Amino acid sequence: MSRSDEHRLEDIMEAAQKLAELVEYGHNEFQDNWIHQKAAERLVEIIGEAVTQLSPELAARLPTHHVDPAKGMRIVLTHSYHRVDQEIIWQTISEHVPDFVDAIESELGISLRQPLNVRVQEQRIIVQPVVTSEESLCGAPTKSGRRCSNPAPIRGQRCAAGHQRL
Repeated sequence: MSRSDEHRLEDIMEAAQKLAELVEYGHNEFQDNWIHQKAAERLVEIIGEAVTQLSPELAARLPTHHVDPAKGMRIVLTHSYHRVDQEIIWQTISEHVPDFVDAIESELGISLRQPLNVRVQEQRIIVQPVVTSEESLCGAPTKSGRRCSNPAPIRGQRCAAGHQRL
């Protein structure tokens, strides 16, 4: 069964959030830590695959100068893994992915930092945030000084960013 555009946008945002956490460790840590490098490669690959699988109607609404490189990076990571340049991966995760998320949010008029409701109405795709209260968000402080906007975890479990609720 194919995943919906809503789920694909959620996949993009989840991967982007995890990449932002990797970036917070800094360039030197990234260069010295092969686990961070491989995690970044996989998350970039997920973004590229999610973009590739978006419906044509939704993909047409996104800027091609972001969509095409995301698709191309996925192809390189999947088929030319032996040629991956970690400096390009770093540039991608520290600059291009945040710009891409901003472009998606701007173009669709939504925030990917909250759950989405995607539906088709009169042959148009409507993307709207799911209305949630502040209490339904994790809210744990992040290294960047912001608050985590993932759905709140159940007591004793972790949110998507790894914050545990006691």
